Amino acid sequence: MNDVYYNIKSVSASALLTVISFLNPIHMDILVICIMIVGNFFFGWWESVKVKEERFKIDKFTKAMSEGLVYVILVIGVYIVLKMKGIEDKALYCTSVISYAVIYFLGLNILRNLKSLYPNSRVLAFLYFCGSLEFTKTLPLLKKFLSYESEQQTKK
Repeated sequence: MNDVYYNIKSVSASALLTVISFLNPIHMDILVICIMIVGNFFFGWWESVKVKEERFKIDKFTKAMSEGLVYVILVIGVYIVLKMKGIEDKALYCTSVISYAVIYFLGLNILRNLKSLYPNSRVLAFLYFCGSLEFTKTLPLLKKFLSYESEQQTKK
C-alpha cells in the first residue's frame, strides 16, 4: 500500500515539476497577474467596506477570483498553443501583451478604488486621470466607441 502511495506521489510531483518547467518563461507574468488580482480584490473590498459601508460578500470574492483565473488561463493557454506551434518568441510576445493589458486594467481599478478611499488625494486623482486616459476622451472616435460601449452595457 505504501508503494502505491509513494508511486502516486512521485508521478504527481514529476508532472507538476514538468508543467512548472514548461511555463518557466512566463512565470513572472503569471505571478504579477496573481499579485494584481489579489490587490484588486483587497482594495475593492476595502473601498466597499469603508466608502459604501458594505460587508464582505462571497459573491464578489468568487467573481474577482474567477475573473482572475480566466486571465491566468488565457495567458497560459496562449503561451502553450503558440509554443506547440513552434513560435516561442511570438508566444512570449503575445503573453506579454495580454499581461500588460491585464495589469493595466487591474491597476487602473486599484487606483479608482484608492481614489474613492482617499477623495482628497490629488496625487491619486492625477494618477487615475492619467492612467484612465481621460484626456483622450476628447478624440471623436474614442467618444463614439465609449458611447457605443455604454449603450451595450445598458442593454444587458
